[in-house]
Amino acid sequence: MKDKLSADQWQLIKQWFNDLLELPITAAEDKLDELTEDPRLKQAVLEMLQVHHSSADQTITPKQSAAAAMVQQSLLSNGSQFAKYTIQAHLGSGGMGQVYLAERNDEVNQQVAIKVLSKHALDEQAQARFDTERRILASLEHPNIARLIDAGSEDGNPYYVMEYIDGMSIEAYCKQQQLNLSQRLQLFQKICDAVSHAHNNLIVHRDLKPGNILVTQTGEVKLLDFGIAKPLKILPGTEVVHETIVGTTALTPQYAAPEQVNGEAITVSCDIYVLGLLLYQMLTEQHAFELVGKTWGQIEQVINHDLPTLPSRATRTSDSQLQWQHKLKGDLDAIVGHALKKAPGERYDSVRQMSEDIGHYLKHEPLQIKQNQTVYRLKKQLRKHWLPIGSLAVIFGILLSSSLYIWQQSNTIKQERDKALTEKQVAEEVTTFLVDTFKSADPTQTMGTKLTAGDILQQGVKQLEQSQPSEQVSNRLYQTLAKVYLNLGESDNALNLVNQVKNDQANPVNNYQQKILKAEILYHASLYKEAMQELEGTQPISTESIIQYNLLKAKAYKGMGNWQKGVEVGQSMEQLAFDFFGGGSLEYARVLSTVGDLEYQYGTTEQAHLKHKQAFEIVEKLNQENDVEKLFFLTRVSRSYRRINNHVIASKYINQSLSLAEKIYGKNHIQTASYLNLLALSQIQEGNFQEALKTHLNVLQIKKKAYGNDELKLSTTNYNIANLLARDLGEYQKSIPYYERAIAANKNSYGGILNRYYFFSIRFSWALIRMGELTKAENTLKEVINHYKNIDTVMGRNLAVSRSLLAQVYFKQGKYQEAAELFEVSLSVITESMGVENAYYREAIPAIEKLNELGFDFMNQVD
Repeated sequence: MKDKLSADQWQLIKQWFNDLLELPITAAEDKLDELTEDPRLKQAVLEMLQVHHSSADQTITPKQSAAAAMVQQSLLSNGSQFAKYTIQAHLGSGGMGQVYLAERNDEVNQQVAIKVLSKHALDEQAQARFDTERRILASLEHPNIARLIDAGSEDGNPYYVMEYIDGMSIEAYCKQQQLNLSQRLQLFQKICDAVSHAHNNLIVHRDLKPGNILVTQTGEVKLLDFGIAKPLKILPGTEVVHETIVGTTALTPQYAAPEQVNGEAITVSCDIYVLGLLLYQMLTEQHAFELVGKTWGQIEQVINHDLPTLPSRATRTSDSQLQWQHKLKGDLDAIVGHALKKAPGERYDSVRQMSEDIGHYLKHEPLQIKQNQTVYRLKKQLRKHWLPIGSLAVIFGILLSSSLYIWQQSNTIKQERDKALTEKQVAEEVTTFLVDTFKSADPTQTMGTKLTAGDILQQGVKQLEQSQPSEQVSNRLYQTLAKVYLNLGESDNALNLVNQVKNDQANPVNNYQQKILKAEILYHASLYKEAMQELEGTQPISTESIIQYNLLKAKAYKGMGNWQKGVEVGQSMEQLAFDFFGGGSLEYARVLSTVGDLEYQYGTTEQAHLKHKQAFEIVEKLNQENDVEKLFFLTRVSRSYRRINNHVIASKYINQSLSLAEKIYGKNHIQTASYLNLLALSQIQEGNFQEALKTHLNVLQIKKKAYGNDELKLSTTNYNIANLLARDLGEYQKSIPYYERAIAANKNSYGGILNRYYFFSIRFSWALIRMGELTKAENTLKEVINHYKNIDTVMGRNLAVSRSLLAQVYFKQGKYQEAAELFEVSLSVITESMGVENAYYREAIPAIEKLNELGFDFMNQVD
């Protein structure tokens, strides 16, 4: 067995492969002789080039092809035993392994298909992808998707077992059975059902083609091969950047969307495009684009820029097709054309919507994509209800509609053409910019220096400022970079970038997205009043955006201290989300979780807990394969159990959260640090203060490694350590340096109005009071009170707590009248929003009792 290739050798192989793509194989061989004498490297590159040039119908995964070229796989022989199966035949090679027909030979007799990955042939990345394929199949249960039966590892070779499908490709089936147009469309709808089910489980197939769609003799469709499928995840910004940089090609050129060949973000829209290619082929028995024999550069040009011949105008290859050629004109041309739009955002919103339009066509109903065309709808209604309408009315209607249609289409075509040209230019400029930016992370350019996501983003921003592209391009780039910074928790950088975006009043969708993004960034920067102002000038554009808009508005109300209004707005979205998303959906679970957070802050802890519990139960039933999603809801439910003082269950979920975070990010990752914070809170509530201190100090070390001496990034952890030392361990003197570092770091952020500075100052003042430093505490609290008086729409909890603490300062200074007045306006708010058991109220009791003795009878009941 030959040695695996090194990382440097792989870099050379990838570079040579790209350099030689445009050359014929013979010329490439000659060029390789000049580049290297290593036969393994030559063979690897040639194997990749041969796969590329041989057929556009093959799935290209260059690294795997090269590895397979270097290591001869040992095929299992017929009759041999593999696990509990008897091998009957070798069916072929999949994207990442060999596929065999086998028979289960234990207590169950069953013909199955086994896919085996050789532990020697492929690298760790391919093995991880193979494992992902197994987990994807395990999560999909649908009559039109081949079912996973078993999985395991035999002699170090991972494998999985699927039901054996005795069928033929959908292309061959249509020809053999001589299906008519309606039968083909109904069969296509079954494919859509399978793909839609995968999308509902957040899986993009990415390799839809006739060979991966089999049809049995009974006419049942079975979708196969999720070898390069992509689970949709909410990834941290650094991982998104990393994936963009180092991702390798994984596609079948003949059935690839523009975003696949361009290395752009993959969404469900990718599968919608390829379904358009499949539908084109089923209707015309030919490809929308002919790619065989073309170089990679030519393939990219065709996929990115060429428009296919309309299905109704494609050359017929059989007499049977002539029978329905005229039926393709109009609606079916429109359906295929809409799915094959180059820009993902211009295609169908979902596979289900595309399938529904097929259904509308079969029933002679108006298509969804043409709902706004009045003349078109009139024609469809005339056709559907032709019998009750006299022939004269039909003829008159058609003549009238035809003339109007021609006039309307001439204007529409011009507008769409201008829009498409503008969008194409914007997309090309954006792509060029991103490619140039990410080149900075290429190891061949950085001379071995590892660049962080932050380094790459900073270079991107600098390049954007220097290049001065058009307003449309710069707007899109500024928003994209701002989103990445927001995902990284860099609210200040995100806000600076989003402020560079110009309002696009001519495009309501773009303008709405820009305003919502800015409001979200302002909220995360604790600039709640500013976030609300941004929202007030924003108009939602769809049901989904109404929900998004109002939930963000509710959180802004909460941040401003208007807890009741925040809860009211959040709760008003529950029923709308239930109706729109469905009560068992992931989206509805997110809404419940958000409302639960709002209700907890308002003081209805039990009600909030029920929301978090219900959201978590929904996610468990969905059996989410997305670890990041699982982590989100685990975190929320663990906090909820902690808040109702059920520390046993809270600890269980916190430990699960931490384990999952370590699995996703690693033990010393900055993201993992936030889950260590949860562990520290749990340790505090269990009375393990010294353990909690160790955990917080560990978090501080992780952050220092990530951020260096950036005190702003360290401030929250410094504040947590200070609180633990002062509140739980009574070591006030030791807490002061941590408090001071946390407060100083936030003082000048966003012009000194960052709420975190004032929030930290409240607890700092409490520690100063305990140490007897009353003057310093008084000055600090006056500054805090002045701030909250100016930003709260109502007297919020932070303002009340600050006044209560200042009252204690005045009481200790003998200023009883001032103390009584502040207690009068603060304690009712504290007890109403936090309950009578909260620390601030309990600590005020001795002072209240003394003031009552002195004749300040402002509170008749004291527990």
